[in-house]
Amino acid sequence: IHFKLKSIFYSKNSFPFKKVKNYFSTSNYIKSIIMQNKMRLYGSLFMVIAIVLGAFGSHYLKTILEPDSLLNFEVGVRYLIYHGLALFFLSNISLESKRVEWQVLYLFVVGVIFFSGSIFVLSFKEYTPFPVRWLGPLTPIGGLALITAWCVLLIQFIRAGKK
Repeated sequence: IHFKLKSIFYSKNSFPFKKVKNYFSTSNYIKSIIMQNKMRLYGSLFMVIAIVLGAFGSHYLKTILEPDSLLNFEVGVRYLIYHGLALFFLSNISLESKRVEWQVLYLFVVGVIFFSGSIFVLSFKEYTPFPVRWLGPLTPIGGLALITAWCVLLIQFIRAGKK
């Protein structure tokens, strides 16, 4: 009897080990939900900022900014909208690994902040009391982060299509 009880409690096929395995799968499920929520949060945030800035630009900035600056401002708003919608879309797709999902999320967030954020500030360069020319190089860095994120997604979709 002692041997039989010992083999039940220490066997890899016994109940406690299966419970641990289910715990890890539940943990992955929770991490997946957290990732989906983060993507939706950033997507919502990008969309809210884009709507507010778009309305601000079309009603108020039209009278203040030069036409070229206003066009640049609208490009920043457009990229906020594109990537906000992309994050909503990606929150419903499971990629190859959670690591790739985190990479794409952070590349999108950093890319949008650098790209659109620097465009917004540079649109007001005539009105700022301090020089903002140093922000010019942030725009292509943000663009490069966005391009990298889209390339990572492209590779993931190609790999998924081959399976």
